Amino acid sequence: MIFKRAMLAAFTCAAALSASAAARVLPTPREISYCGGELVAKGLSVGGASVAPEYAVSSLKPLFAEGGVPLEFRRDGALAAQEYRLSVTPSNVVASASSDAGFIYASMTLLQLAERRGAEWAIPLCAVSDRPAFSTRGINWNLFVECRGWSQDQLDGEEAFLRRSVAALDLMARFKLNAVLVDGTGWNPERFPGYGRLMRRLGAEARRRGIATGFVGYSAGYGAQYFSWDGPKFTNLNERGEAFLCFGSARKPEPGKSGTCLTDAKLNAAKVANLKAFVDAVDPGFLYIHGSDVNRRDDCEKQWKSRCAACRARWPSDDTLAPDGMAGAFADLYDRLYEGAGNGRCVFHFVSPNYTYWSEDDDEWRYHCEYFAALTKCLRNKCLRVMLREQYLCADGTPRFGMLRDAVGPEAKLSAISFTGCDGFYNSHLFSADVALARLWKGLDDVIVASGSAYQEPRQVAIAEYLWNPEGSPYRIDIPEDAGKFSAFYERLVACEERPEAVFGEGGLLGEACRRLYGPVAGPEIARVEHPREYPILPLTSKWMPGFYFAELYEGFKKLYWCEKVVSRVEDIRRYRSELAAARTATVRAEAAFGKASLEINVVACRRALAFADASKEWMDAMELALEALSDESRRSAALEAAGRLEASARRLLAEYEPLRKKALDPSGADIVAAVDTARFLIYEAESIRLTLEKGVWREHPRKAWW
Repeated sequence: MIFKRAMLAAFTCAAALSASAAARVLPTPREISYCGGELVAKGLSVGGASVAPEYAVSSLKPLFAEGGVPLEFRRDGALAAQEYRLSVTPSNVVASASSDAGFIYASMTLLQLAERRGAEWAIPLCAVSDRPAFSTRGINWNLFVECRGWSQDQLDGEEAFLRRSVAALDLMARFKLNAVLVDGTGWNPERFPGYGRLMRRLGAEARRRGIATGFVGYSAGYGAQYFSWDGPKFTNLNERGEAFLCFGSARKPEPGKSGTCLTDAKLNAAKVANLKAFVDAVDPGFLYIHGSDVNRRDDCEKQWKSRCAACRARWPSDDTLAPDGMAGAFADLYDRLYEGAGNGRCVFHFVSPNYTYWSEDDDEWRYHCEYFAALTKCLRNKCLRVMLREQYLCADGTPRFGMLRDAVGPEAKLSAISFTGCDGFYNSHLFSADVALARLWKGLDDVIVASGSAYQEPRQVAIAEYLWNPEGSPYRIDIPEDAGKFSAFYERLVACEERPEAVFGEGGLLGEACRRLYGPVAGPEIARVEHPREYPILPLTSKWMPGFYFAELYEGFKKLYWCEKVVSRVEDIRRYRSELAAARTATVRAEAAFGKASLEINVVACRRALAFADASKEWMDAMELALEALSDESRRSAALEAAGRLEASARRLLAEYEPLRKKALDPSGADIVAAVDTARFLIYEAESIRLTLEKGVWREHPRKAWW
């Protein structure tokens, strides 16, 4: 029996969208009108299922019941590609869309609206008209920014990796995210035996959910492509097989040799063949194709003038904006790579030259607008995306991506990747509010927010909210329009020093996301540990752990290594030890909260991080004692003992974690590589301290490049 809580004659919806009403659905719909009543029934009975994709229908199975209220799927060609309509009346439910994606989004909204009450379901009477602000709304599962590190790889084999990844794809679909970066860097179709097959299986599961899997590699430069399994690193070679300089040589020789020549037919045919083999084997949803790291106008013009004689003959103009200059040359490269390797099979995002940076001045930004307008005009394939880094406001408050859209025109495709916290690059917090600035990205087609790994589910929900409906979100935050105030505000936001009430307060987005994900008991506890007041050192691929890629020690802690140039900074030792202790305390609380929510992946990561936090404290103790011993011989014995304890702890960790690398599917070692690198770093530090105290010898620490 169907109980109707509202008479059909009273089915008049209120158009206003309140925060309390919108909170029923995340991400917040563009238009949703509640009618003051409910449809209460034992379930729904589906009709018209053949017009909707299988995933949209099967996702709703918990709501189905024989003889239930009719649920009808209707194809409506007048709706945009990702648009949908949902109507809940006392007598039926109708989901309308023109595409598979639209039907999936309608189903996800209906699932969130439905509430189980004993043996029945209650759905508010409502009308939804909804579509996203950005065509692509992507996240990143890699631990080391966009480059590498599989957060889904927990050393338990291919099938477990796939099960975990599929569950993560279901989470993405639930919140209407539709793209994810899964691997980089390089176009090797067999990074290990069976890699192509594994990625095809993952891609097929993603496509079933309306999600595109993305991969990172190079078109030139090859800076982070340093492992043998990354695939070939191309070099400019003349007819005698000798390396020669071309674009990029004005900076230093190596970048100018790294496959940068735009006119070498043999070189570029090899690039196309390599990229095509990857696309054939992996069947990706999209590619992030990075060129030479050039960001500013002066650098761009200098590098272009360093091109070889053959490039000068083909592209004679030194004007970077000219069709027969740099803009035309790179448009031609992008077209040739796409036509030879992709040609409609997946989306191509071309990144750099001219990557841009948010803090550049307005004159610099106007140049970038001119450059990309010239480049996109030269493209033969208008479906190609040119991708930039995050941008925000000019000095007069004008949104920069809006300017870029005006410059390139409506046909050009624009995308951006944002590294703005929670990514191991700017910081390693689990949650921040920076993505709330997404409404300033109007004008873009596609956005990838390069954070939200397997350990950061609430962050993914926030990304989904602000990329779907940035203007209409009830969790919207106020943004200073004054450029000077905005810059300071943005830097505080990224550093998690700015904590907007709409995001972090009672009833804010973090709390709501955690309640949705983990329930009313565990949710609030996880919201507390993910609040920026806390700082769990999770995962190991973190700016908080010593010795790894983006170590805080390179930046905020002034290269805190045992070497003659920096060893006198006692205050830095004490500061790091104090902040590490605070992070350790937060991680203990995080481990307990994740355990209550059965988030085993996070619990294991916490335990690993705690072991290295304890060893890092021993490192600080040994360094401070050693500094004292340099001026007080009576402290020498205690310092040597501390160095011995540090080395013993680090060697135990190395013995424990080094064998685990063999269990990783990820050829770069997933998160375990950070454990191994950190253990080796601590052993080196212990040996260096002992060498100085025993023999008076200092040795430099072999600092890694950022990548």
